Amino acid sequence: MKIKVLAITVLLCCLHTIYVFGTPKEDYKVLKKEQNRTVIEVFRDCEIIIADIAPKGKDTIYGDCVNDVIYGGENDLLFKDNQVSPNKDENGIKICRNQNKRVVLSVIYEDLEGAEIEIATARDSVLADTCAGFYPGNSFKILVKKNRMQENAFDKELHGILLLFIVLLVGLFWGFLVLRQNRKVLKELSKLSAEFSDLKNVVNSLETKNKIQVDTPLITQQKDVERNSMTDEDIKRFIVAQIKNSQTQFSPSTLQTTVAANSNVDLIANPVKNEELVTDTDNVKFHLEDNSFTLEQTDQKIFRIYSKGGEFYYTIVNDSAVREEFSCMIQTFGGFLNYLSTGGEATSIEVVNDGKLRKDGNKFYVDVNHKLVLKFV
Repeated sequence: MKIKVLAITVLLCCLHTIYVFGTPKEDYKVLKKEQNRTVIEVFRDCEIIIADIAPKGKDTIYGDCVNDVIYGGENDLLFKDNQVSPNKDENGIKICRNQNKRVVLSVIYEDLEGAEIEIATARDSVLADTCAGFYPGNSFKILVKKNRMQENAFDKELHGILLLFIVLLVGLFWGFLVLRQNRKVLKELSKLSAEFSDLKNVVNSLETKNKIQVDTPLITQQKDVERNSMTDEDIKRFIVAQIKNSQTQFSPSTLQTTVAANSNVDLIANPVKNEELVTDTDNVKFHLEDNSFTLEQTDQKIFRIYSKGGEFYYTIVNDSAVREEFSCMIQTFGGFLNYLSTGGEATSIEVVNDGKLRKDGNKFYVDVNHKLVLKFV
């Protein structure tokens, strides 16, 4: 999940860099303004309002519309004859009006070869015997140049950025392969560790069984001798001490057994009563091969097992770091749980329902009808 977020971030940064450095910052540049002539340099396709680049005093353009005032050429035929036709043979350049009725110089950069065009200004002719209106007046020229140095510089910058972009993509791909291989190795090591743990449990079980068989006759003989020489009070105290010792030896952190004994009551009439065993521990080993758990010391604390109402349940430990890391390898534990997908990017998991276990000997098996249910958050 983290790798995907990082890859998307890097790609967006690369695209932003290409946009910033690979796009010209302006469409054109005014190089010089003379009395009757303007020289401009264009960098790409653009539309330039002619009144913005006209020489001083000649910014009233025939056919232009400024502040709802049309300076002649209301009839498109007149505008074409007086403003468009004189420049119709120039490649890559077209005189026209935009949607706001402004007279513009439309440049197609690829077709442009450099040209000098002539623009008519508007003249107000109000005579006593005629109607008011605007007519073509004095003209000025615009020299349009194509900036080839800017074009070459843009190509060089773009090639350099593309090379950097390719290097970043190769680095991301290589990192993904290394991460994937590491996860596969960790999975194999986890499987070997689980198999070794099972073998170790079998060996320990056999050693414990042999020790009990050897020590049982000696313990029985010792108890018979001591019983003959102890009073009833001594016998009670001895039994309570043996039960407590058994608790310490066989249930170090996972099983809590409370023995209620009354020294004033006869053991034969009121035997010691063992209360229900209660389990709640995160010292849990998981076994991927058969979807089971065993209770034993482990440094990798992921699952927690607890009992309630005579039943056993399992869940994920309440540790934010563990849950965040577990979200990256959740598919590995398909036999242990079900998960709910959510929209957007997720970085952790949350427990929806705890799972249920079936105890068989010293192993706890996952109830496939009541698996642990998680969701991404």
